[in-house]
Amino acid sequence: MTLLVFIPIKDPLHNPLTIYDPACSSSGMLTESQDFITDSKDEIKAKAGVYLYGKEMNPETYGICKSDTRIKGNDPENILFGSCSMLLRYLSYRDLD
Repeated sequence: MTLLVFIPIKDPLHNPLTIYDPACSSSGMLTESQDFITDSKDEIKAKAGVYLYGKEMNPETYGICKSDTRIKGNDPENILFGSCSMLLRYLSYRDLD
């Protein structure tokens, strides 16, 4: 699935690169995307900073995702629990700080 997203991109990726998964489950797509970019043989992709964000509604997979995110060295605060409407509220409050 990660290849379907990134292979068609022929231009250099933005740096830093933000990846958002609105239904991140246990973070598989997020971490696979990060691995694809940082393990790339393409110098431009390999040097891109990657920031992962996600949202999950299921309490069990949300907990797994937060743990997996922390274990892999990413910020678990970027993984939110709840629906899209909660995400929009979070982002609006976060911008006010």
